[in-house]
Formats: sequence, structure tokens, C-alpha cells
Amino acid sequence: MRSEFDSRQVHNLKNEKILIVKALVINKDKLLLLKKVEGVVGDHSGKWEAPGGKIELDENPDREILREVFEETGHKGKIIRKLSSWTWELEDIGGEADVYLVEIDSQKVKLSNEHSEFIWINPEDMEKMENLIFKNKFIEYLREANLI
Repeated sequence: MRSEFDSRQVHNLKNEKILIVKALVINKDKLLLLKKVEGVVGDHSGKWEAPGGKIELDENPDREILREVFEETGHKGKIIRKLSSWTWELEDIGGEADVYLVEIDSQKVKLSNEHSEFIWINPEDMEKMENLIFKNKFIEYLREANLI
């Protein structure tokens, strides 16, 4: 199972480009957040995030976001729309993130081994969340998706 880049791998990925896909998963006007398992992924350990993960450069992001949503929630998702992408750089590594608005048909979530908890929140409450990975970016995406 792929997940966001591991900060411990940064030094092994000199001048590499990484592509990640992320989903704002919604159901009945609620937004899903997943909590990373403690002690697993560097500085993301124990923090909240949107479903998604790293994909290979030759993989189809539209297909892979649905695979990630299924792996991390147990549900087949439906892409409502692709939101804008963003690029990022850290030391010797950089990449691009493709973000999607995805709907699933239930609020019952079957967690993968990457996550310890899930919560459904009102999108406008995301600004109050503590320990949220890419918080400011995802608030921008909530605005782009007209969820706040």
C-alpha cells in the first residue's frame, strides 16, 4: 500500500519527482479525515489527513485515487471532479499533488493498517482541526470545491 512520502526516504530520493493523489471524500455534507498510525511515517505520524498516497509517474491519477480511497476506506468512490494541482519542493525532492473531490456511499469506514482512526466533520470545521497534514492547502481545496 502506498502512502504519502516518508520523510525518512527523502535522502534516498535525490532529485526525484513524486506524484501524490489526495481525495476530499464526502458523504452527506460531511468530510472524511483519517489519522495516521503513530510511529509509522516520520513527521506525519499520528496526524490527520485526507485519503490518498504516492503513485508512480506512469500511473493514471484518476484510477489511482479511486484505488487509494478503496484501500483506505473500504468503499468504491465516485469522482465528482478533479480540483487544481499543486507542486512542492523539499530539499532534494519535489513533486506534484493531484486533488479530487470524491463521494462515497456510506460513513462506515474500514480502515487500512496505515490509519488508526477516522472522523467525519463539517467542512467548515476543518479550519479548527489540530495536527492536520496540508491543512492550509486543503482549506483552499474546500473553497475551490464550494464546500466552505
